[in-house]
Amino acid sequence: DTYGNRKVLIFSTACALAAPVMAVVSPSLKLFYLVFVLSSLANTGVWLSSYNIVMEFPPLSPRPLPHPPRMRGGKGWGEIGGGGVPTYLALRSTLMAPLRIVAPILGGFIADHTGYNTVFLISIVMTVVGLMMLFKFQEPRNRNL
Repeated sequence: DTYGNRKVLIFSTACALAAPVMAVVSPSLKLFYLVFVLSSLANTGVWLSSYNIVMEFPPLSPRPLPHPPRMRGGKGWGEIGGGGVPTYLALRSTLMAPLRIVAPILGGFIADHTGYNTVFLISIVMTVVGLMMLFKFQEPRNRNL
């Protein structure tokens, strides 16, 4: 965590961008191994750093907690009157779940009707949009408290 989660997200998203680009322009099936390597780097980095960033969003507790957080009731993990890290992580997972369900179905439908290149091109466009948003995103630990 020396360099920050934002930089890991940017690197991972760049890998996510390079994977479909490589899939579209790849002249041989052997180069598709690189597509899978880039895709794996992207998935691992995005999942890890996005959870870490979400854990930095809640406001910090005004006093240090003398004990580990309790699972039922009580305050913990930087909570102020409720919420905190568990709530933010649950919200992140809840918001991502529909996308994780719909994306493969929609991608399969598009691939069946128009081919894989269309799916890869859509992926490229959406990843570029995400990368542009990441460049505007500020690391939560650097915010003014």
